[in-house]
Amino acid sequence: MSTGYTITKKRKTEKSQIFVSCAIILILSSCFVPIFILIPLQEILFSPSGEWFFEPLRAAYGVFIAGLLLLAAICITAAVLLSKQRMTAGLKGLLAGSAVIGVLLILLSTDGYHYADQKGITIDPIFSLKEKTYTWDEVAAAEQTAKLSGGIATDDKFIVTFKDGKKYSMVLNNNVVKARVAMQYVLKEKGIEVIKKDPQAE
Repeated sequence: MSTGYTITKKRKTEKSQIFVSCAIILILSSCFVPIFILIPLQEILFSPSGEWFFEPLRAAYGVFIAGLLLLAAICITAAVLLSKQRMTAGLKGLLAGSAVIGVLLILLSTDGYHYADQKGITIDPIFSLKEKTYTWDEVAAAEQTAKLSGGIATDDKFIVTFKDGKKYSMVLNNNVVKARVAMQYVLKEKGIEVIKKDPQAE
């Protein structure tokens, strides 16, 4: 009886160590995996041909990271319960259900992106599972903002206002900057001049 108990306890200890290792890997992965996985995955699944820029929404990164951290928390919880021999069938079910939610969050994070092309600006908000395209004809105004950093003005956002009154802002990162000339050109063709705002005047 003692030998059987010792073997069982050893197995539970080994499982606990595996869960702890998995938790550490997941926590560390949350720092860089979304950057290297999310963009290629979205480009394979959703990126159209001929786009001027295509990138995940910031919220998509947050949801991906939340999914990884939830899985890490589940692994830590499982390790603690096993080490204290408090794991029950009900708790196993709860942890399994939570793991499914974590995986779903990671999968749903792929459905949060925006891009611009000749047709207009397409946005797929996180969890919406549906794209919304605003054509360039629907744009009423556009502006480019800047921010002061160490006394130097740097590009901040490219903001478009649609005819329905809604506004959409895009951070002027490398992706959007590369598409800025094309967007300015097509807007100019529609009679819309991009207004550049001076951060010192605000």
